[in-house]
Amino acid sequence: MCAALVAIVAGASAFPASPALPASSAATQSAAPPTPEVRAFDAFIRTSAPICLRAPAAHCIKVGWRFADRNRDNRLSAAELDAVRTAVKAWSAWPGNGMSRSQRRSVLLGLMVAEAIGAARLIGLYDEDADGHLSRAELMRDIRLDRRPLGRILQDPRAVDWDRLRARLGALAPALGTLAPTPTE
Repeated sequence: MCAALVAIVAGASAFPASPALPASSAATQSAAPPTPEVRAFDAFIRTSAPICLRAPAAHCIKVGWRFADRNRDNRLSAAELDAVRTAVKAWSAWPGNGMSRSQRRSVLLGLMVAEAIGAARLIGLYDEDADGHLSRAELMRDIRLDRRPLGRILQDPRAVDWDRLRARLGALAPALGTLAPTPTE
């Protein structure tokens, strides 16, 4: 789940930059204008995508963390995690987000897992110091960052401890089957 959450929060590497707002396609012209929440998340995606596509993963995580950590206390609360989930959900439903069908399926699967687990339970699974929040180190516990972009790391079965993630998730672990890459060795 942590890998899915990281991909959702800071994984703009999975998405192309969305069209400039307001979008000019027929689909977006007939749809309701995006909400301020959708505009904010779309702006985050557009500004972070170039970083997440090319820069080392730590830079992408830093940008994503800055977006998610609304009160700037260097940790994420359940309310902040829920706010990100809500923003992603609204943005993914917006026709102007620029996602392909396969990208939309991946995001929706990640959202389903995030909603099934819930922010409070996610914190409980990773909160090693029992402060009721997630630090960046706690959130990244099952992912080994290196100089590659985040998207490449998340596709590398050796860079994410999928067995540890499955153990944390218990009954929800089968949902990781579609998120976890298969080894190519």
